[in-house]
Amino acid sequence: MINVTVNEFSFVIAKRDLAAGTYTFMIDNVGSAPHAMALEGPAVGTQQSDVVDGGKQTEWTVTLQAGTYEVWCPVGNHRAQGMETTLTVK
Repeated sequence: MINVTVNEFSFVIAKRDLAAGTYTFMIDNVGSAPHAMALEGPAVGTQQSDVVDGGKQTEWTVTLQAGTYEVWCPVGNHRAQGMETTLTVK
């Protein structure tokens, strides 16, 4: 399990360099606004987790292949406010 902490307006993934495989992300919304996790990369297109309300958590499982993935919050304009990062899968 990989911990992801979201807040207004930051996105922190505990481990951003991964081996190819299936991962479960534990998304912990420590903020008050709703947030989610979306990613786009090789062979997965664009996928996203459920939206999680402030103070709540959700799990999201996805299979990742080698490559670089863009990761962001797809809620409202949160991405434009800095809620984005990358993952590297080898």
